[in-house]
Amino acid sequence: YSKERARERHRREELEKINKALELEKSDLEKANKEDPLTGCLNRVGFGRLLVQAQESLIKNGKPMSFIMLDIDHFKEVNDTYGHSVGDEVLVNLSKLVQSRIRNSDALIRWGGEEFVVLCGNTSLQNAQYLAEKLRLNIEKSQLIKQRQVTCSFGVAEMVAGEDSKKLFERADKALYASKEGGRNRVTSATFRKQS
Repeated sequence: YSKERARERHRREELEKINKALELEKSDLEKANKEDPLTGCLNRVGFGRLLVQAQESLIKNGKPMSFIMLDIDHFKEVNDTYGHSVGDEVLVNLSKLVQSRIRNSDALIRWGGEEFVVLCGNTSLQNAQYLAEKLRLNIEKSQLIKQRQVTCSFGVAEMVAGEDSKKLFERADKALYASKEGGRNRVTSATFRKQS
């Protein structure tokens, strides 16, 4: 009987070890699902939950929420001239710089390629513009890589209560495109027009 109990206890201990290992693996997978592996920023999946929370806060509390989209100027040229490892260095150093200049309550998301989004909760369009300009100057003055100066173009938009998030992104993206068209290394803000 005591041998049987010892075997049962041993099996239970083994199962507990396996369960702990599986929980760790699950946690790592969930983290990998939400984070960009190169920069450690949130990715689009990780961003989804934050966006829903920010939208709820806007509706409940009337607290403004703004997006800052930023795109590295001439990034393809950096990759083509210096190689993808230098391009990766730009992405990593840029994300570190931006993370160090935003609030803990803000979120930096790698949107794709060389494009990033900063989600600024409880932030009006005017304050987001100010932050974007500050980031633009910081990036311009920093040496992200030794080979050349790197700059970014910015598009800023404030979410309006009841606005579809796709429309918000379209507005921010149009503002970003206007910055690119206007000569790059600049901040452009999007306005909201009510659809009739």
